Amino acid sequence: MAQAQAVVPVQGELNRQPLVTASGKVKRNFFLAASPGASYALHFYAPTTGPHILTGVQVHLQPFGHDTARGQVRVRIASVTATGGPAEDDLLPIKMVLTESVLQAVNQSLLLDWPGGGVNIPATGFFLVLEGLGNYPDEYTTNSPASAKLICPDCYTISRRNDPNAQLRLVPAASVPMLLAAKPDQSHPAYWMRGGHIPIWQPFLDSKEVPLLEVFFD
Repeated sequence: MAQAQAVVPVQGELNRQPLVTASGKVKRNFFLAASPGASYALHFYAPTTGPHILTGVQVHLQPFGHDTARGQVRVRIASVTATGGPAEDDLLPIKMVLTESVLQAVNQSLLLDWPGGGVNIPATGFFLVLEGLGNYPDEYTTNSPASAKLICPDCYTISRRNDPNAQLRLVPAASVPMLLAAKPDQSHPAYWMRGGHIPIWQPFLDSKEVPLLEVFFD
């Protein structure tokens, strides 16, 4: 199915009381940085037997001041690969990106839905993926060299994966989108991350914190 080209977030209210699954219980005062190249994925299944469709997701972020947030966060629904990790596809009918203006306006919780109804859930479940976006698709957050720390001690250092000779970019930590964390319980969904120098998804099955996410079913 062809996807809509508009890069727009959609926020609204669900039409009726849905079934809800959360990634865990809120872990207050703990956040995960959605800096360029940082990606988080949680594996969800439908909450009960029988056919269900995914109708919305809720993301929790640290509130920003006006004109503070920089960067963007992409939200996608990915299928499950043969190895159990998140695929690079997107089951949503539109490309959903939380732009700087959306991040600057959000109070904390952002309910996202989309036009065209729900998303059919594969038998293997799906991954809810959050990806920090930079100025270029190959940007990623790297360790700050001593020279960068002198210039901006409280900054993230951004490099280019496909152009290692590109000039490093410094991003103040206060302007990076931050995802509110959850403390997973024994039944928490499988958690995968990627970022840094290696753009490969890796499982973190014993992580003490995951992004606080909620998914809604009908």
